[in-house]
Amino acid sequence: RESDATTRVCELLKYQGEQCLLKEMQQWSIPPFPVSGHDIRKVGISSGKEIGALLQQLRERWKKSGYQMEKDELLSYIKKT
Repeated sequence: RESDATTRVCELLKYQGEQCLLKEMQQWSIPPFPVSGHDIRKVGISSGKEIGALLQQLRERWKKSGYQMEKDELLSYIKKT
């Protein structure tokens, strides 16, 4: 999904003549998501559906942070809920 969004943004920047932003966007990549299902199992959650739901919630939280939150920060969110 993210690569599709990146492609669309790049096309928009080309259309708008934003060459500097286009170049920056083409060089930027989304960092890998720092949490896995295995990490969530270590916290004590074993249900596959629950792990999937938590991963989705954490991914959204990570995106909202500008992809800055680290694994420990994200896992601490699970412990609070």
